[in-house]
Amino acid sequence: MKERKPSSMARAVALTYSPDQDSAPMVSAKGSGLLAQKILDIARERDIPIRKDPDLIDLLASVDLMEEIPPALYTAIAEVLAFIYNVNEEQQQLVISTMDNDNAESNLHGRAGDDAPTDQT
Repeated sequence: MKERKPSSMARAVALTYSPDQDSAPMVSAKGSGLLAQKILDIARERDIPIRKDPDLIDLLASVDLMEEIPPALYTAIAEVLAFIYNVNEEQQQLVISTMDNDNAESNLHGRAGDDAPTDQT
């Protein structure tokens, strides 16, 4: 795996998955800097799990908003979904961040289009 330079700028990607409606999880919001912080704030307010995973952020950054994740990411996302179900088996949203949950100011609920930030980075 290529070596990644540490970044001081926060990045976040929100995933939404509804097995009854979606064939795969989709990117419902993503951003960096202040937008990432807003995504994290909303997520925390709504008790959405936050998982720190800078490597997965790098992979998800190329997925367009409201697009399902590509099959190449299914294994990585399956691990994330296992994390979600361990936290709360009813939960269908997740925020992946470059920040630790303790250092983030937040977690995201619902699909983009409500009050969720949806700017691409």
